[in-house]
Amino acid sequence: MDTQIKSKERVSAHGEVFTNPREVNAMLDLVKAETERIDSRFLEPACGDGNFLIEILRRKLAVCEARVKAKQYTQLQYEHDAVWEGLVKMVGTIEVEDSHTLEEQIHYDEARAKLLKRIEDLEAKSRNEKQTRRRLEMFEELQDLKSQIKK
Repeated sequence: MDTQIKSKERVSAHGEVFTNPREVNAMLDLVKAETERIDSRFLEPACGDGNFLIEILRRKLAVCEARVKAKQYTQLQYEHDAVWEGLVKMVGTIEVEDSHTLEEQIHYDEARAKLLKRIEDLEAKSRNEKQTRRRLEMFEELQDLKSQIKK
């Protein structure tokens, strides 16, 4: 990734600005001991292209490889820590569907969460609505929103 901004529209719509590798490394160097501790965890709520996660994983893998070379680890321990601790737990509960990249899945999940919030708000509002016509309009809008979630 050479640019921090993919488009002005994405910055306006999502506040999307990417972190260059130089800044990623500088920030991770501030917590270097944690990036090299196999069981440490990091929260990256706006992972975008995964710059931080990739670099953290790269650093953890380097530690595992050094331990294997120093005979502190067996190959099996290396594979467990490198793959399980390093990758699966770092990415966490994001389930990436077959046709999506991680970034697309995150955008999809965010859009779905907004739809669910809109449905929740509209349902609450419709319960308090006195006008029959307006309640019917809200019901139709709810049906439309619910059909969008199923897609």
